[in-house]
Amino acid sequence: MTEAQQKRQDLQTYLLETAETFLRRHNSRMRGAGRALDLSITVREDDFNVFLEFRGEKQKSSLILPKARRNEFGNLVIGDRNDRALCPFMIVQNGQPAHVSYEQLIGALLSTNIEELFPQQGKRNYIDKILFGFQSGRGRLAVSLCQRFLNLNLFNALPLSGTPMQDWAMNRRM
Repeated sequence: MTEAQQKRQDLQTYLLETAETFLRRHNSRMRGAGRALDLSITVREDDFNVFLEFRGEKQKSSLILPKARRNEFGNLVIGDRNDRALCPFMIVQNGQPAHVSYEQLIGALLSTNIEELFPQQGKRNYIDKILFGFQSGRGRLAVSLCQRFLNLNLFNALPLSGTPMQDWAMNRRM
């Protein structure tokens, strides 16, 4: 298995395990009230994206996450029509700076309290928001709001892919 395949598999496994952990925690809280959530979570991929799919009794929705790939020049990009160059990311949480990869940043944005990074998003993480959305019959809305947040603050914030040298510099900047 190549390094790129291993990273993709790790992202898929991480997303599935994290979402299922949050679902188990959510159901343990709601089971006492007789309101456990019957939801299945799957992860699948195509050439350009990883899909985190939520299927409830009456609703179904997918969160689409572009996956990192190498373009014809060997630079890391995301996207299928408009490539966007990737760079290493640095986030500061609990007062400590940390350098994270694209996959780690997606995991952090979905499953941790991002109030320090984006105060307008509130204290609840996005996986919890999605689960509570499905609980109240608004799962598709919760997934679309999460997708919008990721699109505006991560995917569309990356620069469009330019020349091979610009992409190379972007892959190596902080």
